[in-house]
Amino acid sequence: MSASMNLSARLAQARSLLFVPVHRPERFAKALASGAGAIVLDLEDAVAPADKPAARVAVRAAWSDWISHGVPVVQRLNAHRSADWAEDEAWLATWCRSDRPSVGLAGLAPAIDGVTVALDAAEQLGRDTARARRFGFGGKLCIHLCQVRPVHAALAPSPAECDWARRVVDADRTSGGAAVRLDGKMIDRPVVLRAHRLLDRC
Repeated sequence: MSASMNLSARLAQARSLLFVPVHRPERFAKALASGAGAIVLDLEDAVAPADKPAARVAVRAAWSDWISHGVPVVQRLNAHRSADWAEDEAWLATWCRSDRPSVGLAGLAPAIDGVTVALDAAEQLGRDTARARRFGFGGKLCIHLCQVRPVHAALAPSPAECDWARRVVDADRTSGGAAVRLDGKMIDRPVVLRAHRLLDRC
């Protein structure tokens, strides 16, 4: 598996995506060490219009160092068709194809939940994350380092889910890939793929 494919796979499995304002380079090292599943470099509303040109330069200069840490990184750009979006497009066009960042979260599965803005309300964060999980979200955007670990814990599979996933994978392996019955239910390819995704998080 290539490095880019490996990072894409890790991005799809990320439980937390931590926003980092790109004009605050002093926060970069802390973000990388936070344990977040992925980093979102925020060039939109976190950065004042006057600071955006310098922020683009800082991102380009630090990009190879970000990637060397093996943490998936995506770039949040400005609103489509805005004046700042045009500047973003021109900026991205100057990068080599293999070196440029992934933009946005399109194609990720499962979906990513939005932020919880209350930083001093751990119970609220827990409720929001539990609700997101019930609705099928696989990750959550974070706006502070203190949110990463609680989000990971709330989105982690339970021991029962991990046991179920192992039994599904074992049953599929034994059947040679054919549909098989487990616990009175049919285990087909979509179920097997879900089991593998769960095991990646167990």
